[in-house]
Order: sequence, then structure tokens, then C-alpha cells
Amino acid sequence: MTKKATRNEQYSENEVVLFLALELGASKWELGFSTGLGQKPRRRTIEAGDRKELETEIGLAKQRFGLSKDTQVKSCYEAGLDGFWVHRYLTSAGVENVIVDSSSIEVNRRKRRAKTDKLDVGKLLLMLIRYHHGERKVWSVVRVPTAEEEDRRQLHRELRAAKKERTRTTNRIKGLLATQGIRMKGRMDLSAERLEEIRLWNGARLGEEKMGTSYSYPFPHNDSQGGQHQNQGERVGRPHLPAIVLEPGFCSKHC
Repeated sequence: MTKKATRNEQYSENEVVLFLALELGASKWELGFSTGLGQKPRRRTIEAGDRKELETEIGLAKQRFGLSKDTQVKSCYEAGLDGFWVHRYLTSAGVENVIVDSSSIEVNRRKRRAKTDKLDVGKLLLMLIRYHHGERKVWSVVRVPTAEEEDRRQLHRELRAAKKERTRTTNRIKGLLATQGIRMKGRMDLSAERLEEIRLWNGARLGEEKMGTSYSYPFPHNDSQGGQHQNQGERVGRPHLPAIVLEPGFCSKHC
């Protein structure tokens, strides 16, 4: 029985590679360069999103380590605010990049870190080298979606957010009306006709004066032809209720 190889089949000790770890911050990017284990990393800081400066630093790192201009670069960064555009840029520049799921990174149990804490660029660089030496369990790699898949995901996120906001708005309106003795049964209808019918606890009509803070809740909806559009909000002011800016027919369609 032969012993199973622990190294990546695509990696050989004779292969010359420049490893690059990126710690992506909101204003600064920390870069760490190395060619292998046991070597002191070259650390540099650049402005966040500065692609030209990043390319310059990669070139300088190759010079520093005596590598040719066409030396393969393998990089990584933790998934976060910058999403996937950095990966797509690096890939287009010929860099072999992986995005790391930060929650999957192995940690010392005696020194547990918060799930949101980022690794120091030096530690991230060390784990990148280990990963390309065959230690695939040091972390989990995030699957990068296509641009089309990402657009579809964003659409679904926006839809979920809109539904949550709709529920919050509906509950807010119901609460405001309840303070005046008005109970809305079934689907909430705040159309102009319905507002004229609503009466306060003493039988009085809702007044026309505005009071308090204005809240704007615009939501897109389909017109009669099925097209998407968003109308200007219609301001409805009532005396004992904060003025609420609603799209015409909002509640009859969405609440």
C-alpha cells in the first residue's frame, strides 16, 4: 500500500511562485509578499482600490525576490465588503486568486477570535503558502459567482429588504391609527376614498394638518401595462398622526 501524497499535485518544490496576501480595509490595503515558508514577508500598504499601485508593488516584489516578470502570482483575501470585483480584477491580470471564507479559517482554541476579526496579513500569507503546498483544510474557498449570478442574487436581496420594509411600514401605520381608536381589518387600504371614510374614536374625520415627522416609503409596483415604475409619493397629512408620504395606492397594493 502506497502512502497518499500530501502535496498538491500541481505544486512542485522547483516551481517558483510569488505569493500575495491582501488584507482589504475600507481606506487601506495591506499587502504581504513571499516566495515560500520560512521567508520574512515583504509588507506594503497602499490606498484601497488603487489597482495601479497594486500592480507596481507586485512588480517591485518580483524584483526584490529576484523573480522574472512572468513569474506566476498566487493570491488570496478574506471575503468581505469588497465582494468579488477584486477577484475578477486579479484574475484578469493573470493572478491565481482565491477568496477565503473567514469563518472557516483554523484558529487556536486558546486564542479564539471573533468571527468578524480579520487575520493579520502575515498569518494570511502563511496559510496561503500552506494551502498551495497541499494543506487544503486550512480554510474553505468561496465559490465566485458569475456577474449574471451576482446580479440575480442582488435582486433577491433587494426584494427581501423591500418586503421587510413593507411589513415595518404597515405595522407603523396600524400603530399610529390605533392610537386614535382606528382598527384596520384585513388588507390595509389607505386609498383616498378609504381615508375619507375613516373616522376617529369620536366620529370626527381625519384632519388635513400635518404633524410630526414625515416618513417616506416609496415602493415600485406594476402599472396597467405590466411595466415597472415608481410614482412620486403622495403626502397625506392628518392632525393626530405624523405625516406619512405614501405612493398612490401603496397600501391597497402592498399592505
